[in-house]
Amino acid sequence: MANKKKELKIESPVYVTAEQEQETPDVTEEETETTEPEAVETEETEAKPAGFTTEKLQNFWQSFSEEKQLPSLEEVLAREITPVEIYHLLERFASLIVWNADDLTSAKTGKRIELKDDEESGEDNAELRYTVYDFGVALVATPKDLFDSERTLSDALKIARIMMKEVQRRKWNIQMAGFDKMVSAAWVKVQQLNERSKEHKIEVIDYEPREYDLNILFYTLNPTNRG
Repeated sequence: MANKKKELKIESPVYVTAEQEQETPDVTEEETETTEPEAVETEETEAKPAGFTTEKLQNFWQSFSEEKQLPSLEEVLAREITPVEIYHLLERFASLIVWNADDLTSAKTGKRIELKDDEESGEDNAELRYTVYDFGVALVATPKDLFDSERTLSDALKIARIMMKEVQRRKWNIQMAGFDKMVSAAWVKVQQLNERSKEHKIEVIDYEPREYDLNILFYTLNPTNRG
């Protein structure tokens, strides 16, 4: 009896395992082949939002201006954000940081300062809707009110130029970071100041002027050559 029980214990698991090893792989492969494409198709379908095309976006603003029926909020939120819209946000919240490249000490606590420039029609940074902070080794310009609808790109460019007069007064050589058009306006202003200055010539580090910058500089230095 002991031997029979021993045989059953040996033979039974071997028999069942052999059947499973022969049958199970075939079923698994068939199921994988039929179900995987369906899963992929479902994922691809769900991943594509029903976004606006450029034409739909134009129609939206046309309808808005004419007070016609507007798209649902769900449609507006589902549409893809365009690079133009992202750049618009960067322009709306434009800021500029100017470092003294010769001073590697740590920044101090920022203090608000008022800058004026006769060349900018006597406008100061409060009137331009920008606030300038002095950190000792850096100047930072940020919008006074982020959601001020009256603030324009012109305000950002003017404060960038005004900051360069302060940089010249402090006799800094500078590095800049911030909204590209503010950096561009600052670089052009530096070249104008260097052209007239007999003392300190500001050096702008790590900035490669674009053709756009050079064209603006040419016309500002040679106003009679404007076509």
